[in-house]
Parts: sequence; structure tokens; C-alpha cells
Amino acid sequence: MAIADQVVALNLVEVSQLTALLREKLNLPADFGTGMMAMAPAGGSP
Repeated sequence: MAIADQVVALNLVEVSQLTALLREKLNLPADFGTGMMAMAPAGGSP
């Protein structure tokens, strides 16, 4: 796995944890932050 792929995977985990924390703290709807996840590549490079 390339270093860039590892960084992307790590960032996706951090983003999901961050959005979950924001939803909890700010009482945001469950679909908040899904737009950011939709822009992320769904899987590795071919």
C-alpha cells in the first residue's frame, strides 16, 4: 500500500470519528457529514 493510500485511509477514519463527535455534541441530524464521505474514493486504487 502506498503511503498516500495509508494517509487517505487514516483521514477517512478521522473524518468519520470527527463527524460522529460533532453530531453527538451539536445534536446534528444523522446524515450530517455524509457529503464529505461521498466525495471520498470508495475503495483503493485499481
